[in-house]
Amino acid sequence: MSKVIEIVRLSEGGVPQREIAAALRCSLATVNKTLRASRAKHLGSAELADQGEERARLLLFGPAEKVSDHRQPDFAEVERQLKKDGVNLSLLWDEYARSCAAAGGKGYQYSQFCGLYAQWRKERGLGGGATMRIRHVPGRLVEVDWAGARAEYVDRSTGEIVRPWVFVGCLPYSQRLYVEAFDDMKQPSWVKAHVGMLRFFGGVPELVTPDNCRTGVAKADYYDPQVNRDYGQLATHYGFAVLPARPRRPKDKASAENTVKFVQTWVIAYLREEKFFSLGEVNQAIRARVAVLNSQPFKGLDYSRDDVFTTEEAQALRPLPVEDFELALWRTAKVGLDYCVQVERQRYSVPHRLIGKQVDVRLTATTVEVFLEGQRVCSHPTLKGRLNQASVLEDHMPERHKLYLEEWNPARFTSWAASVGPACLKVIESILASKPHPAQTYRACLGVLGYAKTRGNTFLEEVCERAVDLSANPTYSQVKTLARKPATVPADDAARQTQDLPGVGDAGLVRGSDYYRLEQL
Repeated sequence: MSKVIEIVRLSEGGVPQREIAAALRCSLATVNKTLRASRAKHLGSAELADQGEERARLLLFGPAEKVSDHRQPDFAEVERQLKKDGVNLSLLWDEYARSCAAAGGKGYQYSQFCGLYAQWRKERGLGGGATMRIRHVPGRLVEVDWAGARAEYVDRSTGEIVRPWVFVGCLPYSQRLYVEAFDDMKQPSWVKAHVGMLRFFGGVPELVTPDNCRTGVAKADYYDPQVNRDYGQLATHYGFAVLPARPRRPKDKASAENTVKFVQTWVIAYLREEKFFSLGEVNQAIRARVAVLNSQPFKGLDYSRDDVFTTEEAQALRPLPVEDFELALWRTAKVGLDYCVQVERQRYSVPHRLIGKQVDVRLTATTVEVFLEGQRVCSHPTLKGRLNQASVLEDHMPERHKLYLEEWNPARFTSWAASVGPACLKVIESILASKPHPAQTYRACLGVLGYAKTRGNTFLEEVCERAVDLSANPTYSQVKTLARKPATVPADDAARQTQDLPGVGDAGLVRGSDYYRLEQL
């Protein structure tokens, strides 16, 4: 009994189509086609069995189709040409028809041509449901996204399994892809990924379409999305426009969505059995794998992503700037009474008129810039090395502080303190180092050294010795407080001294009026 008859018989017995296909070792399409023909012509298994194998096939499907004598189109080339701006099926059919006529052959009509092309795409997994075909222009767009799946490596020092995130960028026209792994999805990683991607492509597109992630879009909105500040500065540096995908509209970045799925399968999952021990090793393997995929011909075609990129898209990209973009960190700070802002535990001066103002600070590896209401007011080289350093410009000082610069200097104060004693020198050095600029400490230094004029060097040195004992970084306030109080006498010494003092009896020390009179001085 033929398969055709058996298909109908099993279906009449309630066997599902998939099980029929598996049992008879034929395709599901064959099962479906046979049953549709059987129902349309009202022929059951009994009627078909009476007719025999050949007759049953003839009754269901009619005579076998003749081999076409039409000249067959090169649909691989059609697929490639359709990616070019302004090219459509009507134009390509016209060129096909004229070539057939010139060669004396027979060509398909336009409707047949389109139908065969659709069937060709479907057989190669290129077709889908009803959708609008987007005509991509070379060099116009890059689509970017984070992959849902994550890579994996083992930290050598801790043995911990680390799962980095994977960034994916794709040029929709050539489908050339860029992939890089990062330990997080924070702003520096997002920016670094774009810098690496553009360097890899060797040029800059007109547009970049990201998803509505926080590192790219500050406010996701269907009609008016707001790009975040760092991402906007990256775009300005390279000269591309950011066109975020609409919320819940994955087709706005269909190439990235498809590329992400492709990368998850043919990069991340492909490498899942390999062992890596650093992020660098992961990225090295990713680069090697992506190089293979970019150079590998498309399914059913004789050209690759690299081929299309090299021949048609590379020259359409705009040149890269001379220098890579340098990520800036933004901070808000309040200007202190010392007309400085503190950023990353370093201090930078601003014009003294801004004391008490809230300002924005842009910090890069080389420069610190201060902005007030969007206007830059000053800049400093970024302080590196030890913390709590200060960069103070003389132009930022009030006039009275500038006078101190003319009349006084650290050397003059330290020389004066050294003439009093080593403890006094330590106090003055501590005070000079306590502010971003020495001029901001001169009044405090004068306050300390003034005791030498009014109470004598010996008195000031004793007070400074007590201040140094109490604090590693003594201040003017501490010296002022200690100068008002007598030195504390150790308990044993005090007991011995009190034996000979008047007023000490069995009841203990009795303080007279003279004591309180001295306390008030």
